[in-house]
Amino acid sequence: FLKANPYVSREEYMWEWSIPQIRLACTDFTHIKYLSEEQAKKNKAKAHAIEMRDIFGEDFYLEVQNHGLREELDIIPDIVRLSRETGIPLVATNDAHYIKKEDSSVQQVLICIQTNHTLGEETGLEFSTDEFYVKSEDEMRELFSQMPEAVDNTQIIADKCNVEFEFGNTKLPHF
Repeated sequence: FLKANPYVSREEYMWEWSIPQIRLACTDFTHIKYLSEEQAKKNKAKAHAIEMRDIFGEDFYLEVQNHGLREELDIIPDIVRLSRETGIPLVATNDAHYIKKEDSSVQQVLICIQTNHTLGEETGLEFSTDEFYVKSEDEMRELFSQMPEAVDNTQIIADKCNVEFEFGNTKLPHF
């Protein structure tokens, strides 16, 4: 549809053809990252967030993450303010690349293997913290103690999802 109609924006397409879905505006979301910049960009970010809220309704959330990265810590207050100004709920999420915290060094080894580098060489894919592991609810509540509703909303989203796996029946597209 979009390829056949190049003048239709992605937002118009989502509005016209929206199916029930939950959408998170992550901190890398094009307009959300402008929140900590000049006022004109803040206004653009707010307008876009409101537009997404109008499209997705109660199933649109502003995502907050805290892996100890400066970029995340700097923007969290702006995302909280945007949530308060627009009524868009927050949701706390965690980018996980490995299961346990102590697996962070193994992740770096895997990146080196994948990129044909050795440990100590810059790959451009290094994590600056060891916080990209699967965190418990208690750990998330501690990280987001100032906004417990963001952690609560994680469960609300999970309750809205109905995922069923049918094992033994491979479903691949036919070419």
